[in-house]
Amino acid sequence: MCQITEDHSQEKFAADVAGIIMRFMKHITAVKNLEGYYLSNQSAISQVKKIDQDKYDELIQAFKNKKAEILEKENAKTT
Repeated sequence: MCQITEDHSQEKFAADVAGIIMRFMKHITAVKNLEGYYLSNQSAISQVKKIDQDKYDELIQAFKNKKAEILEKENAKTT
């Protein structure tokens, strides 16, 4: 019974960490800054991966989406 609770709390931790990282990602406007943000949070991101692969995949997809969004805005400025 304790193991179930512990697993659930670890999954909640992973979800909370991923949520915080994704929330702060909204304010990033340059790919270089996004890459730096990823690198500075690499340890936390690795923890999420160890605990919850689905949440990790969601987090990585959020980084990819944010990068695409930034590049799209940059391309719109140059055209």
